[in-house]
Amino acid sequence: MKTIEDYMNDPAIADEPRPVREIHAARLMIQDERKGMTATEFGEAARQDAIAISKKYGLPLVWADLKPIQPVMMAGK
Repeated sequence: MKTIEDYMNDPAIADEPRPVREIHAARLMIQDERKGMTATEFGEAARQDAIAISKKYGLPLVWADLKPIQPVMMAGK
């Protein structure tokens, strides 16, 4: 498995300033880790990451209760 430093040295992002390279490297690493996951697996991985971050920083984790939106039919003029 590649480390974050391997991604930081990627020629595609080598010309970027260091802070931007760090962001791009993290994004590339996450993409590679989650490549080939189903939508359900991806959602569960994101959920586990959110839980880990909330515990690490002592942040409250509030899950939204998302309900389907009912389409609104607009009356014609």
